[in-house]
Amino acid sequence: MMKNTFSVAMILLILASSCKKQSSAPANHRPEVSFLSVLPNTYSVRDKDTLVISFEFSDKAGDVGNSPGTIPTPNIFFSADTGKSWSSAMLPDIPDYFRTQDGIKGRASMFIATRLIPFDSLSLVQGKKYKFIFCIADQAGNSSDTISTSTITALP
Repeated sequence: MMKNTFSVAMILLILASSCKKQSSAPANHRPEVSFLSVLPNTYSVRDKDTLVISFEFSDKAGDVGNSPGTIPTPNIFFSADTGKSWSSAMLPDIPDYFRTQDGIKGRASMFIATRLIPFDSLSLVQGKKYKFIFCIADQAGNSSDTISTSTITALP
């Protein structure tokens, strides 16, 4: 049942970074990512909550994620709405037996503590609606398209 699918859950370590520009590589060399869900989609800014953003990924070259024994490098780039301040995270090591000549595909979830999401003082009083935008990169440096989550509502 596991065939080419590899399910992972990762806890994000927030690192300052900037998203890589879209690759000029042909589309069949770039990884793909699609949004699945964000939970909870409504929370109070006063609560200590965690957002769980789930997505699917695939890469025909099979070089998405880090390989065991290599120096881990960030391969997920994300930002709240504006794209002005990007953070990065990593898919975990993916064993070679999940990588086939047909590539690799799987599901992953990012866990983001809501208290780490910056809000201005007006948003703390009135609440705010926002989305996360994100992309992934493979080991060759090719980036997926940048996609967004559904709307997340932070209540005062």
